[in-house]
Amino acid sequence: MEEREDVLVKRAKKGDVLAFSELVKRYERYVINLVYRTLGRSEDAEDIAQEAFVKAFLNIKKFKEESKFSTWLSRIVVNLCMDKVREKSNREENLEEGVWLTIPQSSYYSPEETLERMEIQERIKDAVTSLPEDLRIVFVLREFEGLSYQEIGEMLDIPIGTVESRLYRARMKLKSLLSDLKSFEEVTKNNEVQ
Repeated sequence: MEEREDVLVKRAKKGDVLAFSELVKRYERYVINLVYRTLGRSEDAEDIAQEAFVKAFLNIKKFKEESKFSTWLSRIVVNLCMDKVREKSNREENLEEGVWLTIPQSSYYSPEETLERMEIQERIKDAVTSLPEDLRIVFVLREFEGLSYQEIGEMLDIPIGTVESRLYRARMKLKSLLSDLKSFEEVTKNNEVQ
């Protein structure tokens, strides 16, 4: 039977390395995906993930358990990502494709439909990556990670109103950048007609 997270956290706070290792196993993929989506480059993801877990281990006694462990860990990850962005200004590197492959690929689609869908996905990825850092982080945390406004506010240490306004600005910028894009339904419908 899987041990509850709050029990693992309490054990880890007492110095139980095995309990912390279990927390790492549970959140490893989540942390790496968060880094990929936040930074927009793959070569740093595993290093930053490892650094985040080391930092979490060293500071777990400071975790007050007022929020979820995942929120606390995400804040560490986002802070490390923001440090990396400040350290490296080159944002032109590619994202790991697997993290962004959210469009269902089916043998049902023709090669033309599949190609168009992949092009749409690439445009979306590029648009998200082009957002300013403060907007991109809020957008990724809300839309890809599914965090609440309150969790994002706590994580970034900003008011909920700021989270809402950044998310709104990110959505408007993306809408502007992607206004000419066909929807997946249009791609399928157009190819059926032909």
